Amino acid sequence: MSPRASGVVRRPARELGAGAVGREEVPHVGVVLPTREALRAGTPALVARFGEAAEAAGLDSVWTGDSLLARPLFDPFTVLATVGARTERVLLGTGALLAPLRHPVLAAQALASLDQLSGGRLIVGVGRGLDLPETRREFAAAGVPFEQRSRLLDEAVALWRDLWASGPDAVVDRAGHYGVLEHVEFQPRPVGQAPPPVWLAGFGPAAFRRTARLADGWLPYPPTALQYREGWEAITGQAAAAGRDPDRITPALMATVAIGDPVSSQEMLERYVPTLYGYPLEIVSLLQACRAGPAATIVDWLREYWEAGARAFVIRLGSLDAPLRQLELLAGEVLAEIWSWGDGERARSQDRQKEVVA
Repeated sequence: MSPRASGVVRRPARELGAGAVGREEVPHVGVVLPTREALRAGTPALVARFGEAAEAAGLDSVWTGDSLLARPLFDPFTVLATVGARTERVLLGTGALLAPLRHPVLAAQALASLDQLSGGRLIVGVGRGLDLPETRREFAAAGVPFEQRSRLLDEAVALWRDLWASGPDAVVDRAGHYGVLEHVEFQPRPVGQAPPPVWLAGFGPAAFRRTARLADGWLPYPPTALQYREGWEAITGQAAAAGRDPDRITPALMATVAIGDPVSSQEMLERYVPTLYGYPLEIVSLLQACRAGPAATIVDWLREYWEAGARAFVIRLGSLDAPLRQLELLAGEVLAEIWSWGDGERARSQDRQKEVVA
């Protein structure tokens, strides 16, 4: 089945509002762009082609990862600019940008530029990086102190928001590790009044506190729905205690799936994960949500996370050689089932009355 065959038209990003992306009772479903796969195969055109196909299939968003040295990837800003130029509706997400690695003022400029040039379609997923030898080497190569990455992440997000909200009556005067800002009225600024939503990737008490305090969304990948539920309950409780409306925080999930018959899909995933991460599936699956199997198995598994509180799903398709085929299976056999949850079927039936313009 062609991805275009789903025939769904979705609303533009900013109609939902920065804090509301994925919070309506219609599951938000995005997909990770095959940047590592394209780089590995020497087929960079695959990235834009995949983005176009994802939009035609009715997916809500496309995402790109970030790694300097640990996992060779294309630069995330360049990837999203490329895909943004070839699409019109689909949201563009970083999943997740290693914010501490980048000078925050330069990152603010790059992100605001992406948002402007894409028509307000950006979601900024951010993370601080896992404590792994390869991550430490990345930080050392960038000249960034690894042990300060939590503080640097918090400072970056706060500075981005200040710069994006600046104007004649709200200039920025700040100094930090990044340098000195004196009476700055920053340009470019994001589209509209609401800046791009910032979703935090991470799991554990510190990530729960940070999400409850400053994030517009939560983008973890816990291996079980029970863990997800416990984390989400901690976040909503802490947000409410701090005077924040938990409904302004999008509960998302990043999951890696391989769709197919039980044997071949499992083999596909067992080959994909070590190539991407450098660790075998049996190790990675202790930390991350990974599942192989027929479409019905994938749907039932993701439904557990929906019932645990997830309202947005960012799917990484675990195929080194056939990501477009996996996208077809996701669009043709999984997407409609996910959309039927909650109030999804009603909203999607209205959308299906429209025709996707080729």
